Amino acid sequence: MKLRKKILTQSASSGRLWENALLENLVDLKERHKIRSPIEGSLRKVVEEKLIEDALISAIAKGCVAVSMISKATKLPGNLVRKYANRMEEKGVLKVDRSGHPHRFTLVASPKSK
Repeated sequence: MKLRKKILTQSASSGRLWENALLENLVDLKERHKIRSPIEGSLRKVVEEKLIEDALISAIAKGCVAVSMISKATKLPGNLVRKYANRMEEKGVLKVDRSGHPHRFTLVASPKSK
């Protein structure tokens, strides 16, 4: 678990997705030498979550402010966009205006600062 924490800390402080590089190396190790890492599954989940969040941030930054617009721009299903938007709102990355329909999303802070 110390390695996983270290990678997450480095990613947060640098703004780079170190988890993805590590995951690629673990997959390569498994394919070439049949060595399986116990953190591969949990690391894959972290990488997927970060990639989806980054895709949502990018779409919103480009002016996609509703679930349907974000879904179209990212090619992610609407239910997944809603799920991650809710998580990102809880983290303080997004603000959701629920006063109208459709709900409108805005970025609260730069992705690098979170």
